[in-house]
Amino acid sequence: MNCGFTFSYICQAPAIECALPPVDTWPVGAMAQTANKHAFALKESVTFECPEGTVLVGGSSAITCETNGQFSPITFSCVKACDQLPSVADARPLLSLSDDFGVGSKVTYSCLNFNIKPVGSPTITCLEDGTWTKADFSCSSVCHRHNDVQNAHQYQVFFIFKIVN
Repeated sequence: MNCGFTFSYICQAPAIECALPPVDTWPVGAMAQTANKHAFALKESVTFECPEGTVLVGGSSAITCETNGQFSPITFSCVKACDQLPSVADARPLLSLSDDFGVGSKVTYSCLNFNIKPVGSPTITCLEDGTWTKADFSCSSVCHRHNDVQNAHQYQVFFIFKIVN
């Protein structure tokens, strides 16, 4: 930058402004939550949200005015929301920080008790119509008590260790 002044700190760079990307480049159904104006200043952000019945998936819901005079790329999309997760006996879903799931989401279940293991596939997927695939597994006890043995008793065994120096 050539200012023509003796003191370079007097020079001021031109202001960087960004125009909001055209609406037809936004994800289907997305709505800007920040007031629409002619230009946005450097580092100013615009936040989007998805309409009811859909969830935001992918990256951030915000774009930011960058030094090149363009907004950062839109990295999210709005997809149909999935129905409530099905319950599975003796199991719980391993969830992410969000409990909103969109089409294509996968959820894996874990058995509640450590001595019970999943039998089958513990992962379900949200289908295009917003429903989940059938949970094709169950939680089954690792050890089974044999009721067919007469006069049998079940015992618990504990081990105690003594550490000697």
